[in-house]
Amino acid sequence: MHDVLHVPDLAANLFLVSAAANKGTIVQFGHTRCWLKDSNGHVRAMGTLEKTLYYLDCEPIVYHSSSVAADAWHQRLAHDGSETIRKINRNNAVIGGVIPSNHGKLCKACLEGKMSRKPFKTVGEIRSKRRLQLVYSDVCSMEVDSIGGSRYSVTFIDDFSRCCAVYFIKHKSEVLAKFRLFQAEMSNHTKETIQCL
Repeated sequence: MHDVLHVPDLAANLFLVSAAANKGTIVQFGHTRCWLKDSNGHVRAMGTLEKTLYYLDCEPIVYHSSSVAADAWHQRLAHDGSETIRKINRNNAVIGGVIPSNHGKLCKACLEGKMSRKPFKTVGEIRSKRRLQLVYSDVCSMEVDSIGGSRYSVTFIDDFSRCCAVYFIKHKSEVLAKFRLFQAEMSNHTKETIQCL
């Protein structure tokens, strides 16, 4: 088939009988079957009636245009390795030649997909030896303002005791004032000073 339309969001593949007939294909319909014949009368495809539609009895095959680059085939085949391309070529599952291999070329998406990172420290692992030796802080924004008009919150978490303080603020510029408040409250309570934030 030539000059076909590719519609990725279409739920099913459609075959336009009039377009095939205009190109010399003979289409015959029976009670439960249909046949597509070439101009010499040889059957090229058959279909089966299911409910109100005829479904072609065929396997999808890959058509290869020599102008398509190896990178495009790599993407079309879901970033599969060159072994898959070798199997396709070995089984002659391609019309129009062989699919070029991109063996040895770097694919950014494949590299990113194979990247790994060292695991985070396990939750609950305490790195400090005493209270306020290490304090974690974060500023979080909220999609909707609170009743009091606050749009942000700032948190301070003591690594040793896991004591957490949350302050609601209207502007990010208030973070330093809230830190000083947290520092004064905790130092007064614990008789210790913050060593690392």
